[in-house]
Amino acid sequence: MITEKEAYDLFCSTLQWLDPQQLTLSDEVLGGLIFAELDTDATSFLHENNVQRLVNAGYVPKQQVESIAALRAAILALLNEEKTATAYRTHPEWATVRAQAMHILSAVILHQAGG
Repeated sequence: MITEKEAYDLFCSTLQWLDPQQLTLSDEVLGGLIFAELDTDATSFLHENNVQRLVNAGYVPKQQVESIAALRAAILALLNEEKTATAYRTHPEWATVRAQAMHILSAVILHQAGG
């Protein structure tokens, strides 16, 4: 089993796949990140069991649990739709997911900084 710190790092990495800066990557690279890495990581590291473990360890604020669950559900639903880099770049729901992920990541980082 991975440590809480490793689980936290993987949780944050999962959210970072959705950083809007990734939109500048080539279609091939972006497709690999989103439709391979994000698919697997969202399934595992945004799962409620992992999130609860991170809450219990003090890495994730309890107030973010529902937002994380909603984000995971949205990601998994979108990943079942058209799987192209163009769709990822232009679909309004993907834009919403990217914004939610960055909001959650900011809240988690602020929580870790003691804010």
